[in-house]
Amino acid sequence: MYNYVITQISPIAVLKAAFCTGVCFGGLLGILLGIAEGDMIGIFGGLFLGFASGLGFGITGLTCAVIFNALVPRIGGIAVTLQSAAAQDQSQSEPKQPEQGVAPSS
Repeated sequence: MYNYVITQISPIAVLKAAFCTGVCFGGLLGILLGIAEGDMIGIFGGLFLGFASGLGFGITGLTCAVIFNALVPRIGGIAVTLQSAAAQDQSQSEPKQPEQGVAPSS
């Protein structure tokens, strides 16, 4: 079992991931809207919609990452516990013993 505390995240990595996500989903939606409209202006407008949504998602993610990095010293970070898959399978396969002082249910 591994215990970690997330105390800082890279704003540039968040910007890249959010921008790519926004471009993919916004571009897909924009192209579908452009095809539904049926002319070339609609398709180029849809591509622009994808780029604009990517910028919006990226700037929003960047802002959230900067705010998190500013507040993390005050909140102490985010505690994360990781288990290996084998340890997790083993703990699920073992029957649980009743706690002390608790009668087993029938």
